Amino acid sequence: PVIVFKYSNGQLNLWKKIPHSSGWWNCIAFADINHDGHPDFIAGNFGLNSNIKADSNHPAQLYVTDFDGNGQQECMPVYYKTDGKAYPYYLKGEVESQVPSIKKNFLAYSAYAGKSMQDLFPSNILQNALVLKVEQTQTCLFINDGKGGFHMRPLPIRAQFSPTFTIIADDFNSDGITDLYIAGNFYGLKPQTGRLDANEGTLLLGQPKGGFQFKHAVQTGITYRGEARDAAMVQMANHSKVYLLTVNNASLLMFKRQF
Repeated sequence: PVIVFKYSNGQLNLWKKIPHSSGWWNCIAFADINHDGHPDFIAGNFGLNSNIKADSNHPAQLYVTDFDGNGQQECMPVYYKTDGKAYPYYLKGEVESQVPSIKKNFLAYSAYAGKSMQDLFPSNILQNALVLKVEQTQTCLFINDGKGGFHMRPLPIRAQFSPTFTIIADDFNSDGITDLYIAGNFYGLKPQTGRLDANEGTLLLGQPKGGFQFKHAVQTGITYRGEARDAAMVQMANHSKVYLLTVNNASLLMFKRQF
């Protein structure tokens, strides 16, 4: 989950855990989004554009236990489908490499197809497993209520097309309202998921009455191809701004505002 620490008496102490916030979080940025004087934060997550869906009622899970009784623990990723059942993320051959007994119990691929975790493994094994879970895959805004609480709000759908690995919170169009630039993508996934590369540079312009308006990369010019991993705004000596973006296996990109 997202955990908030509070600095007091010269040390950081666990303050609170935000409910139902377990996710694959990659980055964090801070800004007073609603201009109430309290710092809010934005956290980059996995997104929605994959076959792995998760919510508090149907979390993505990782079972860790000795599935075949050989004295070694195996990891089994699990996700829910629309029928409400949990299914293994791995294909038959991948499961067999960790748990050879599966091959004996399900000789053909057709016998393995469509089997849930409860169909594949005895209930006592699943009940005794360590289960890690993800309940939220969306990149989210966490609004500070000024009373010690943070309210989690998913960003608009255009921020969910791909995993987010970096966020810049800045006033891009000089209207006095904080905007968000989001970049990311991820290629290192199994073939059944495919690489996640739908983000070419996402700018969300903050609106006077709240919310955000999407600005396409073609319009902003702050665009890239590949796996973006970090970004920053740099204030120049002449008070102009430039934006730096790092992309895996590519040159450092520098953008100057032109809109």
